[in-house]
This record gives sequence, structure tokens and C-alpha cells, in this order.
Amino acid sequence: PITVTATDQAGNSASCTTSFTVGDTTPPAVICAAPSSASAGANGLAAIPNVLSGVTASDNVTPAGSISLVQSPLAGTLVGVGTHPITVTATDQAGNSASCTTTFTVGDTTPPAVICPAPSSASAGANGLAAIPDVLSGVTASDNVTPVGSISLVQSPAVGTLVGVGIHPITVTAADQAGNSASCTTTFTVVQASIALSVTSVSFTATVGGTNAASQTVTLSNPGTGALNFQAVAASSPAGWLQVSPASGSVTAGGSTLLTVAVNITGLAAGTFSGTITVSDPL
Repeated sequence: PITVTATDQAGNSASCTTSFTVGDTTPPAVICAAPSSASAGANGLAAIPNVLSGVTASDNVTPAGSISLVQSPLAGTLVGVGTHPITVTATDQAGNSASCTTTFTVGDTTPPAVICPAPSSASAGANGLAAIPDVLSGVTASDNVTPVGSISLVQSPAVGTLVGVGIHPITVTAADQAGNSASCTTTFTVVQASIALSVTSVSFTATVGGTNAASQTVTLSNPGTGALNFQAVAASSPAGWLQVSPASGSVTAGGSTLLTVAVNITGLAAGTFSGTITVSDPL
């Protein structure tokens, strides 16, 4: 209070009182912490950090320890990849407030998970080669941020590349939209069948008007690395007297089977006849 006293020349006096109020209308000064960052977790998210410990706040009246600080979003709030503003509001005891802003950046640093399909194989063609297949349809890829359909898949060697007999690795690289990548490897095996016969000629002797000579067997082997699908064809003149069975079949790699060679002398005159049996792989 402010008291005013008035006194006349006779010494008589009287007083009145007024007041003078000092108000606090100045908001605090507040400085936010430097921007921060984190990597997204397996769920593609990261938690907003508590930035209040890095805030500097002061006021012309309210002690620093009594200034109220509130951040938004709250610490622990989950956010996705990108840059997110965090606002801190400082309020003094008179209700004056001021704000500052910092940022929290969530980055994607996790590579995709990628699983290659099982190994595959094929038989070499007539040129001894086979084409690398497209393995991407059998690849399983996932990422903590990038949608499955947006993950880039590239295989090496490229589809259609011709390779020879043997085992060939195929590497598949998966890349997410942030540029993180991971690879897996499968194999493509090119096999080739081979034909080997136990003998290269057989001979028969029979008497005109008599019975057919006993049939003979020839062992057909496959010393190659792939399954053999064979055809056996008998050719003779006149046609029909030379026969082979079975006319076709398959032999596993390293396996063998028997071919039966027979003659039918019906209609043949006396003499010497020759024919050819051709065993081939139709590939």
C-alpha cells in the first residue's frame, strides 16, 4: 500500500491509501535441445525421446526450478520413418508461457530379410549348355519399413545366361526404399547324360527255314551327371528283321539298363545281312 497524508497549517491531518501492483507479464526464455535421431525398430517405428533434460529455461521472476516444462508429443510416443517436430512449452508461475521446437528423425538402417528358393537343376542341351532360370518368383523378402511389393529384387547371373555343366551359384539381392540391401544364394546345377554301350557289334547265325537265333543283350550305361532319356532305333535292309527293345526309356546318372537285340529271319533268303541300331538322347 501507498499512504498519502495531508496536513493543514493548523496541524490537522488526514490520510488516504492507494496501492501499486507489479505484475509478471514476461514469458520465460526457453531453448530446446539439439535435434536427435534413432533407427526404426523391427516394427518400423521408434519412440519419441524425453528432450526436457536438454531444455534451458529462465524467467525474470519465476526460479528456473519452478518453471513448468511440457513436451509434445510425449516421450515414448511411437513414430515412423521421417522427421518429427517436438515442441516444448515453458510456463512460469504467473501463467506466462513460451515454446521452442526441436526435431526427432527416425531413419531406416535395417536391411531386408531375404530367403532364396531351393537349388534347381536342368540337363544341358545339345550345345552342352543350359539357361539360368528365373529364381525371383521363389524368393521371400520382407522389411521393417518398406512394403514387400516395393522391395527391389535382382538376381545374378541374369535369367537366360547360358552356363555349362556344373554347379552355379545364383545370388539374389534385395534392396529396400532406404537403400539398405541384403543377399541370399541358391544354386543351379547343369547335368549332362552320356551314352555307353557294352559292345558295338553283335552277330547272329540262322538257317533258312529254321528258327530265329537267340536274342542277345547289350548293356546301355549312363556315365554322365544327368538322367538319360534314350531312344533305340533299329534300321535294316530289308526292313524289319533287326529288332531292339525297349525302344525308349531312361537311365539315371551312373546307372545302366539292358537292351535286347533280336532277329526275325522270316522271309530272308540265304546270305549275309547287316543293320544298325542307333541309341540316342533326343535332347
